[in-house]
Amino acid sequence: MLRLIQNFLLYIPKDFFYLISKLRIFFKIKQKLYYLKFKPNLIKSPNLEIIKKLDKDGIVEIKNYLSNEEIKYFLKIINKEVKDIFENKYKKSEVYNSEDDGKLVYNVNYNSNNKIYEKLNNDKYINEIISSYVRKKVKPSSTVVELKYGKNKLDELISEHSDDWKYRVKVFFILEDIKKNNTPMRYFLNTHKEYNWKKNHNYLSWAFEATPITPYVFRKIVKKEKIVEKVCTAKAGSLIIADTRGFHGGSVLKSGRRIQFIAIYNPLEKKRFRTA
Repeated sequence: MLRLIQNFLLYIPKDFFYLISKLRIFFKIKQKLYYLKFKPNLIKSPNLEIIKKLDKDGIVEIKNYLSNEEIKYFLKIINKEVKDIFENKYKKSEVYNSEDDGKLVYNVNYNSNNKIYEKLNNDKYINEIISSYVRKKVKPSSTVVELKYGKNKLDELISEHSDDWKYRVKVFFILEDIKKNNTPMRYFLNTHKEYNWKKNHNYLSWAFEATPITPYVFRKIVKKEKIVEKVCTAKAGSLIIADTRGFHGGSVLKSGRRIQFIAIYNPLEKKRFRTA
């Protein structure tokens, strides 16, 4: 009998077991266990108002978080490093630079300017806010400087999308004013929550890395569900915290540039260089 079973299993295509492992029931179990472990803990937050707004809308802005002195100092360092990158003189960390996208991103690591590294990785106030939001003590898994410099360039992040069904929280340190003409992020309020229209999208994203909610389909959902789109203009020195499980997108740079620090938090991700 055992030999018959072994022979039977031997002739089953490997794809069969792969498809079994991708059954929706396994995703539901995985998702359920994940959200039992990671969920907002309002009591632990250093600022209850901020964490409540983040939990409600998926995004929150903290104005005047960076002082004028900090901004001037950071921009002086960054402008020099950006110049070095374009002249192929920068050696401190990984760099992504695409003229087709009109975007430059470089990693902030131990070799970086100490004040920039400390601000992005060891900001106690922000780390405590995000830790209370995901109910786990966390620091950023990725810290970068991002520059958008190519006018009228399209990159993959302009279209409306969701980063993941799991927590991925991005903190944007705004170093220069972001207006409507220099590529503000667009965020669709409250779309970080679970809805019926997201269930199939989240499952297929997990199982097959598919994205069934295309920008065209999402626009129809926005209209039907009366979802509010927030255009994230901001003054230099502001801080924007976004739960990128929610749908969001970029916009085309029309004039000037957009430059910012980004700290990305993922409670299960090891330190890595992310370009988006």
